[in-house]
Amino acid sequence: RVKARLASLGTQPANRATSKAAGLAKPEYSFFGSVSSYYYHGSTKYDATLAPPQPGLNFDQVSLTGTDQSSLVTNIDLNARYRGGDWDSKLVVRDTSSRSFIDGQKGYNRLNNAYFETLNRNLDFFTRMGRQSSLGFGILGRFDGAWARYGFNPRAKFNVFAGEPVEFYPTAKKKFVGSAFDLGPFAERWSGNVFAIEQRVDGFGDRRAIGSELRYLDPQKNGFALFDY
Repeated sequence: RVKARLASLGTQPANRATSKAAGLAKPEYSFFGSVSSYYYHGSTKYDATLAPPQPGLNFDQVSLTGTDQSSLVTNIDLNARYRGGDWDSKLVVRDTSSRSFIDGQKGYNRLNNAYFETLNRNLDFFTRMGRQSSLGFGILGRFDGAWARYGFNPRAKFNVFAGEPVEFYPTAKKKFVGSAFDLGPFAERWSGNVFAIEQRVDGFGDRRAIGSELRYLDPQKNGFALFDY
């Protein structure tokens, strides 16, 4: 009986480990988001009293009314995610559309974010492609492009990025390329990076910069410093 009990005890941990590994390997899919619309209306009323052209006559009262704003603003925020094995991938779309009901006023559409990103936890490799907000690293504002990051170890990661700044008005074509090193955390609260970036407009040099970002974070306070030359 003792031998049988020992034999059965020896197999149970292996069975649980196998079951746990199988559970971790099962892929997970999720989708969430929101769609909202708001109607905005604004009007102005102007009252004026006009003096009579000759003394002794009654004052004239004039009222003017008009609609300054009549628009429907719709916001879309969609997120899809896949997690399986070492991979964690995400698709994000955020858009704002404004439609005006006043003659002569044009509506607009702003595609704020539309990107796909994926992370391999085993290799510590991350990449994001599409329209995305600034990552820091000397990038000024939203851009269309790509960002890739590779971790040599938990405290040192190398980044490369390239793209075109997004402007919602006519402007010259701009392109940039750069790289950065993420450093930290150190002493559990300090982290930062050093970066270099170059931007060109229609083939001519527009901006060339080197710099660093420094961050401090604890449960009670936080701080951020940026150097850009």
